[in-house]
Amino acid sequence: MFELMKRICNFILLLCLVQLAVAQNRITEIKENLLGDHPDKILVVSHRADWRNAPENSLQGIQNCIDMGVDMVEIDLKRTKDGHLVVMHDKTINRTMSGKGLVEDYTLAELKAMRLKNGVACKTRHQIPTLEEVMLLCKGKIMVNIDKGYDYFQEAYIVLEKTWSLLAHGNNIDDYRRIFNLLPTANRDALTQQAYAFAKERFSVRTMQERYEAWYKAERSIC
Repeated sequence: MFELMKRICNFILLLCLVQLAVAQNRITEIKENLLGDHPDKILVVSHRADWRNAPENSLQGIQNCIDMGVDMVEIDLKRTKDGHLVVMHDKTINRTMSGKGLVEDYTLAELKAMRLKNGVACKTRHQIPTLEEVMLLCKGKIMVNIDKGYDYFQEAYIVLEKTWSLLAHGNNIDDYRRIFNLLPTANRDALTQQAYAFAKERFSVRTMQERYEAWYKAERSIC
């Protein structure tokens, strides 16, 4: 019996090591494509996560992106009344949650008692996530672009340190501030034209519009 339990434990440990190695390879590949000179590579970035199949900026939406093989997820930050960083785009919770008012007027516990709404304003079972919860979910699986978060740079840095989520490009917070301020501005017009040409070649704009309208109608019917 002892020998059997030992084999099971060894198998579980081996499985965990394999998963860790795969995750590490994945994040290394994404970092290389992002920071290296690869004009032929395209990074797939999800804006506020998979908001069509889950609430925007939700853990489920981010998990969907990970499952689909997305390279990076973009999120936004707000601070609660009691000082927690949560993932939320708007200043108010009116559009995306079951309550009303400013994020900063609620404690984390009060916000967790509410529920997120999906893309067609239906209440779901999902809760607002903290930055820490998001980083623990994303660690080793997908890169994170914190967009509206510079106002909370110090607090966000502490969370990233706590969750071991920092890229190895700085030794302290001042290094990261310097890197942030030196990032070059992308040529958005050229990138937009390339992306549109790619989409035009691969997809029908009309077909995509029809698919979206069908999805919207179906989602509204179950509210």
